[in-house]
Amino acid sequence: MIKRNEAITVEEYRLKKNFSLFSVIFFSISILLGCTPILNEDLAKQVEEDIELAQTFIDLLDQGDFAAAHDLFDGTMQEELPEETLEEIWQHLIAESGNFIEHELDDVDDINFYLVVTLKGEFEELTNEFQLTIDSNSQIAGFTIN
Repeated sequence: MIKRNEAITVEEYRLKKNFSLFSVIFFSISILLGCTPILNEDLAKQVEEDIELAQTFIDLLDQGDFAAAHDLFDGTMQEELPEETLEEIWQHLIAESGNFIEHELDDVDDINFYLVVTLKGEFEELTNEFQLTIDSNSQIAGFTIN
Protein backbone atom coordinates (compact mmCIF):
# COMPACT_ATOMS: atom_id res chain seq x y z
CA MET A 1 0.00 0.00 0.00
CA ILE A 2 1.27 3.46 -0.81
CA LYS A 3 1.26 5.80 2.18
CA ARG A 4 0.45 9.48 1.97
CA ASN A 5 3.54 11.71 1.58
CA GLU A 6 5.74 8.68 0.87
CA ALA A 7 8.41 9.30 -1.71
CA ILE A 8 8.58 6.43 -4.18
CA THR A 9 9.89 6.05 -7.66
CA VAL A 10 7.67 5.47 -10.68
CA GLU A 11 9.03 1.90 -10.86
CA GLU A 12 8.02 1.19 -7.25
CA TYR A 13 4.55 2.67 -7.88
CA ARG A 14 3.99 0.42 -10.91
CA LEU A 15 5.25 -2.61 -9.05
CA LYS A 16 2.90 -2.00 -6.10
CA LYS A 17 -0.03 -1.27 -8.43
CA ASN A 18 0.60 -4.44 -10.45
CA PHE A 19 0.98 -6.46 -7.25
CA SER A 20 -2.38 -5.15 -6.00
CA LEU A 21 -4.04 -5.96 -9.31
CA PHE A 22 -2.48 -9.43 -9.32
CA SER A 23 -3.72 -10.01 -5.75
CA VAL A 24 -7.30 -9.11 -6.69
CA ILE A 25 -7.24 -11.35 -9.77
CA PHE A 26 -5.69 -14.24 -7.82
CA PHE A 27 -8.26 -13.88 -5.03
CA SER A 28 -11.13 -13.80 -7.54
CA ILE A 29 -9.89 -16.90 -9.33
CA SER A 30 -9.42 -18.69 -6.02
CA ILE A 31 -13.02 -17.98 -5.08
CA LEU A 32 -14.31 -19.18 -8.43
CA LEU A 33 -12.25 -22.34 -8.34
CA GLY A 34 -13.28 -22.95 -4.77
CA CYS A 35 -16.93 -22.80 -5.78
CA THR A 36 -16.54 -25.09 -8.79
CA PRO A 37 -16.72 -28.39 -6.86
CA ILE A 38 -19.99 -27.28 -5.26
CA LEU A 39 -21.48 -26.43 -8.65
CA ASN A 40 -20.23 -29.72 -10.11
CA GLU A 41 -21.70 -31.66 -7.17
CA ASP A 42 -25.07 -29.96 -7.66
CA LEU A 43 -24.99 -30.66 -11.38
CA ALA A 44 -24.01 -34.29 -10.85
CA LYS A 45 -26.83 -34.72 -8.35
CA GLN A 46 -29.34 -33.20 -10.79
CA VAL A 47 -28.15 -35.46 -13.63
CA GLU A 48 -28.44 -38.49 -11.35
CA GLU A 49 -31.99 -37.51 -10.38
CA ASP A 50 -32.95 -37.01 -14.04
CA ILE A 51 -31.56 -40.44 -14.95
CA GLU A 52 -33.63 -41.94 -12.13
CA LEU A 53 -36.68 -40.08 -13.49
CA ALA A 54 -36.17 -41.66 -16.92
CA GLN A 55 -35.75 -45.11 -15.39
CA THR A 56 -38.82 -44.64 -13.20
CA PHE A 57 -40.85 -43.66 -16.26
CA ILE A 58 -39.99 -46.92 -18.04
CA ASP A 59 -40.65 -48.90 -14.83
CA LEU A 60 -44.10 -47.30 -14.54
CA LEU A 61 -44.91 -48.25 -18.13
CA ASP A 62 -43.83 -51.82 -17.41
CA GLN A 63 -46.03 -51.89 -14.30
CA GLY A 64 -48.98 -50.62 -16.31
CA ASP A 65 -49.23 -47.41 -14.27
CA PHE A 66 -49.76 -45.17 -17.29
CA ALA A 67 -51.37 -42.40 -15.25
CA ALA A 68 -48.27 -42.04 -13.04
CA ALA A 69 -45.99 -42.22 -16.09
CA HIS A 70 -48.08 -39.58 -17.85
CA ASP A 71 -47.78 -37.29 -14.80
CA LEU A 72 -44.01 -37.18 -15.34
CA PHE A 73 -44.51 -35.35 -18.67
CA ASP A 74 -44.34 -31.59 -18.99
CA GLY A 75 -47.51 -29.75 -20.04
CA THR A 76 -46.79 -29.94 -23.76
CA MET A 77 -46.13 -33.68 -23.69
CA GLN A 78 -49.28 -34.27 -21.63
CA GLU A 79 -51.29 -32.53 -24.35
CA GLU A 80 -49.49 -34.11 -27.30
CA LEU A 81 -49.38 -37.66 -25.92
CA PRO A 82 -52.52 -38.49 -23.92
CA GLU A 83 -52.40 -41.24 -21.33
CA GLU A 84 -54.49 -43.59 -23.49
CA THR A 85 -52.11 -43.18 -26.43
CA LEU A 86 -49.13 -43.81 -24.18
CA GLU A 87 -50.75 -47.07 -23.07
CA GLU A 88 -51.48 -48.06 -26.69
CA ILE A 89 -47.85 -47.41 -27.66
CA TRP A 90 -46.54 -49.55 -24.79
CA GLN A 91 -48.99 -52.38 -25.54
CA HIS A 92 -48.01 -52.30 -29.23
CA LEU A 93 -44.33 -52.43 -28.22
CA ILE A 94 -44.99 -55.46 -26.00
CA ALA A 95 -46.90 -57.17 -28.84
CA GLU A 96 -43.98 -56.68 -31.24
CA SER A 97 -41.02 -57.15 -28.88
CA GLY A 98 -42.27 -59.58 -26.25
CA ASN A 99 -42.47 -58.94 -22.52
CA PHE A 100 -40.25 -56.27 -21.07
CA ILE A 101 -37.26 -57.66 -19.15
CA GLU A 102 -35.08 -54.73 -18.06
CA HIS A 103 -33.48 -51.43 -18.98
CA GLU A 104 -29.99 -50.11 -18.60
CA LEU A 105 -28.43 -46.70 -19.03
CA ASP A 106 -26.80 -46.30 -22.42
CA ASP A 107 -26.00 -42.60 -22.79
CA VAL A 108 -26.59 -39.14 -21.32
CA ASP A 109 -26.26 -35.93 -23.36
CA ASP A 110 -26.73 -32.30 -22.44
CA ILE A 111 -28.34 -30.58 -25.42
CA ASN A 112 -29.57 -26.98 -25.29
CA PHE A 113 -30.40 -27.01 -21.57
CA TYR A 114 -32.10 -30.40 -21.85
CA LEU A 115 -30.73 -33.70 -20.61
CA VAL A 116 -31.26 -36.55 -23.08
CA VAL A 117 -31.18 -39.92 -21.34
CA THR A 118 -30.89 -43.00 -23.54
CA LEU A 119 -31.86 -46.34 -22.06
CA LYS A 120 -31.54 -49.74 -23.70
CA GLY A 121 -34.75 -51.65 -23.12
CA GLU A 122 -34.44 -55.41 -23.31
CA PHE A 123 -37.56 -57.33 -24.28
CA GLU A 124 -37.98 -61.06 -24.88
CA GLU A 125 -37.66 -60.70 -28.66
CA LEU A 126 -35.90 -57.38 -29.28
CA THR A 127 -33.84 -54.65 -27.69
CA ASN A 128 -35.28 -51.17 -28.09
CA GLU A 129 -33.77 -47.79 -27.36
CA PHE A 130 -35.68 -45.26 -25.29
CA GLN A 131 -34.70 -41.61 -25.49
CA LEU A 132 -36.16 -39.36 -22.84
CA THR A 133 -35.58 -35.62 -22.91
CA ILE A 134 -35.67 -34.06 -19.45
CA ASP A 135 -36.20 -30.31 -19.05
CA SER A 136 -34.75 -28.00 -16.38
CA ASN A 137 -37.83 -28.62 -14.20
CA SER A 138 -37.13 -32.37 -14.17
CA GLN A 139 -40.10 -33.17 -16.37
CA ILE A 140 -40.12 -35.34 -19.46
CA ALA A 141 -40.25 -33.03 -22.47
CA GLY A 142 -39.68 -35.72 -25.11
CA PHE A 143 -39.97 -39.49 -25.48
CA THR A 144 -38.98 -41.62 -28.45
CA ILE A 145 -38.56 -45.35 -29.03
CA ASN A 146 -36.10 -46.63 -31.63
